[in-house]
Amino acid sequence: MLDPVSIYIFVAVIFFIFLIYLVYIEMNARIIFMEETNKSLKDIAVAVVKISNSIN
Repeated sequence: MLDPVSIYIFVAVIFFIFLIYLVYIEMNARIIFMEETNKSLKDIAVAVVKISNSIN
């Protein structure tokens, strides 16, 4: 049987690792989302340039 202090430390360590894991996933998702957004913005800019060239 473990004493309550070691159980508390064990739970705290697991919770801390879980928080770091969530932050890591969040950062990766945000980086991927930003890359996708930049691609779509570039596509929109290219389309606007093509439309303005065809009008001229």
